[in-house]
Formats: sequence, structure tokens, C-alpha cells
Amino acid sequence: MGHCFPGQGKEIKIELNRLYLLNKFGVDKYFANNPEQSGNYYYLDISFDKMIETCAHEIAHYIQLVKHDRSSCESDLVLNNGRYNAKLACEHEKFTQEIYHLIKQDYSAWERK
Repeated sequence: MGHCFPGQGKEIKIELNRLYLLNKFGVDKYFANNPEQSGNYYYLDISFDKMIETCAHEIAHYIQLVKHDRSSCESDLVLNNGRYNAKLACEHEKFTQEIYHLIKQDYSAWERK
């Protein structure tokens, strides 16, 4: 639901799926048709919490790209794209969790106000 990739020079671009905008209208699930499973329906979690998790995941990629000029996460293993690196994936997961908690903590404090 997101993507982080190098731009020009030192620029890094982070994109989020536009489906997250539906959350602003009170939608927390997006139902879709899965043609691979004979038209069965499934849903994507597009809740605000899932968007925060996706942002944290993509920011972790950004940090790794700046730090190592490359990044890896468990998705690379699942996709079998040849980019999986266990050490980087472990670091990525740690960064993601730390960033998620920072965002969630700040958002919760802001929401209480």
C-alpha cells in the first residue's frame, strides 16, 4: 500500500495508495474482487492505524536507503525478487516498529487535546 524509491540525486520519494483517502470519509475497509480465486471478495485494511503502519514502513525504507544505499524487508522474501537481505530486513522491522510507536504516541497525545 506504499512504496519508497530513490528520486534524483539524494531525493527519496514515498508514495501511499490513494485508497487511504477513503478513511477520511469513515471507510476502514476496501472490498475488492480477487479474480485469481474465482471472483471471491476480500478486503484491504485502510484504517488510519494501518496508514500509520504503512508510513512507518516506508520511512524505515527511507532511513535504510540513506544509511546503506539499499533497503530490504520481509516483502522482498515473499516476492522472491532477489533483493532480500536478512540483516537489513531485521533492521527494517526494528525501525518500522520504533517509528510506528513514535507516530502513534504523538498522534494519541494530539488526539486527546
